[in-house]
This record gives sequence, structure tokens and C-alpha cells, in this order.
Amino acid sequence: MHSVVIVANGIRKDNARLQPWRYVHEIAQALATRYKVTLLTDGNEEAWQSDNVTIQPCPHLGVRHIRDLRGQLERLSPDILFWSTTPRTIAYRGLLLSLPYPVVPFITAPLYEWREMFRSIRAGVPVRETRALWQQRLVPRSLFARFLNHPGFSRIIVQSDANLHRLKDMGVAEDKLIKLPVGRDRAVTEVAEQGDEFRLLYLGALRRIRGFDAFMRIWPELMTQCQDCRITVLARGDEPGAAQKARQLIDGQSWQDRVNIIEGWLAPEQVQAHIAACSAVVLPFVLVPSDVPIAVIEALAYAKPVIGGDVDGIPELIENRGVVIDPLNQQSFVNTILALRDHDTRQAMSENARAFMHDYPDWQQVGKQVLEIVEACHDR
Repeated sequence: MHSVVIVANGIRKDNARLQPWRYVHEIAQALATRYKVTLLTDGNEEAWQSDNVTIQPCPHLGVRHIRDLRGQLERLSPDILFWSTTPRTIAYRGLLLSLPYPVVPFITAPLYEWREMFRSIRAGVPVRETRALWQQRLVPRSLFARFLNHPGFSRIIVQSDANLHRLKDMGVAEDKLIKLPVGRDRAVTEVAEQGDEFRLLYLGALRRIRGFDAFMRIWPELMTQCQDCRITVLARGDEPGAAQKARQLIDGQSWQDRVNIIEGWLAPEQVQAHIAACSAVVLPFVLVPSDVPIAVIEALAYAKPVIGGDVDGIPELIENRGVVIDPLNQQSFVNTILALRDHDTRQAMSENARAFMHDYPDWQQVGKQVLEIVEACHDR
């Protein structure tokens, strides 16, 4: 059996449901249907199996240990290497361009403009949430484009049209670029709203980078103007104490009983039940750390309108299936939500979402495309 090695930092047993590691994991699972797959990630843990994929923590993935990394790749002797790539990957140029087998960079990180990065400062996003994005942005775009245009890379995978167009604008050869989207988990289901209340749902960690603070700032005005509005917050994958801090900030408000903050990871069917019960999903990202948030796709798969931040791959998913907002424009944010109280407006968006998701690829279809990329690389 031929073998494939995938290199991607940050994968742990407890984060496989989060982006970008979910995307990496799904690619690995698809390749494992035909190849022996080893996924190298950083860390010193013991190796473990995830279905048919061996996940091997590797303490020498850093730039200072390239010689050791080369030795490990020689021992694994793959037929093809997939490498999770950001502008900082140019530090591995000497290694990647000297390997005797095809290398396929796949880009899961957004490629932001300076104005978008500086907006995160205006939004008060802590540096710890954006450090990696700043480090990537500091690499000159021309240098990154020259690296990707090397003949050693015959295919370059991106998740979104946003990244595809930005790479083209940088000067990366268009015939190298392949869009491999984030897949959907389930068949498309349109669920009628329950009751007469206007129910908003927020999914994800309670962090400034995801726009949660911006969302909380509009609650007083929103709840005053919209007496039938209820908000559910699924604070999954968050830091300890974040949900309690949010509760303290709304404690004593006349509308606090209309906000329900639920901590911790829920079973997939529980998350799906909350999506099915809501009127719209609010994902007001200031910046997206990992290109395409799965939460947008989860919502659209239930034909729910999405109110999303105007960054990276979010607008191309939302289009007429929700509303793209600037989360830092508080009045516009409030007005957008109030406009969605109109049932006919939401219904039109829901119908658009259902039609869009009907043809949207599931993970199995994404996996077939991954296998086709491998075959094309072998044919060159």
C-alpha cells in the first residue's frame, strides 16, 4: 500500500471537532481509505489511532529541528506529502523543495490585509488571539507567492474563494490552485421555527476575535427594542470562567432571563437541536482564525439565516442566505437583527440557504476530491 504523510501543527485528541483541525482530520480519513496515512503534529504525547489514521506527535517540527524532521520523513518514506501551509512555511523551503516526492501545500489560515488586522486592535482583540495571524501577515506577500510558484508544488489547496483570489492577486499561478471546501456533516434539513419568539443562537468560544464582546454590547438596545427576542449562547471550546464572566455582566438586567449561556461541549444532536430551534445564527467574527468556520455551514444546513462578520470566507457562504455585518458598527448590527424579525425576510433567506446547501459537498465528496488530487500528482 502506498503511504501519505500529512504535517499539521496543533492537533490534539480534544480538538478534532474544531477548525482547522477538523478539516485536516477529514482529509486524512479520506486518504486512509486508499493509503497508509500518518499525520505528524507538534508535541511529545504518545502516538494514537483515529480510525485508520496514525497521529504521531513530533517534537521536532520546529524550524530549529529540520534535520531531525528530514530524518523522520525519510523513515516514513511517503509517496506524497501534504503540508499545512501559512506564509511562515517559507522557513521550511529548503526541506520541502528538496524532497523526492510530490508535496501538496494546503492553506487553512486566512490571508488578511493590513486593514483587517488593524481592525482587530480597534476591536480590543488580545494579542494572544491574533499572534499567529500577525506573524503570518509580516511575511512579504511577494516572497510567499514566489515560494508557492516553485515547480515542486504542482497543486495548492485552499478552502475559500477569498483565499484563492488573494493568492492569485499575489501572483500565484492560477493553474496550481484548487479549492477544496469545508464539507457538511448532514443532509440539508429545513426546520420550522418553534413558537412565536425571535430566537438568536451564538455558537463558539466567548472571545473577542469571534465578535462575542461586540454581540454583548448590543444586547441592551436589542432587548429593549425586541421584547420577544431570546438569545442562546453555546460556549463550546472556551476558556474556564468565560461563561461565568458573561453572566456577571448581564446580571441584574431586566432582560437577563431571556439570555441562556450554556457551557461546555454538547453532543452533536444537542447542538443540532439548538440550531433547529432558532430563528437565526449570529457569528459576528472580527477575524476568522481558520478561514472557513464550520458553524456557518452547520447553520445553513438547517436553512437558518446567518448574521456573520465581513471577513475571509464568510461573505461568500452567506450572500443572500443571511446578512454580512461589521460587528464593530453597533447601530448597524442592531438594525440588521431587528430587520430579521420579519418572517418573510427570514423565509426567503432560508429558501436560499436550502437551495445552496442542496448542492454543497458533504465530507465524503470532499474526500473524493482529495483522492483525485493525489492521483493527479502521481500522473505528473
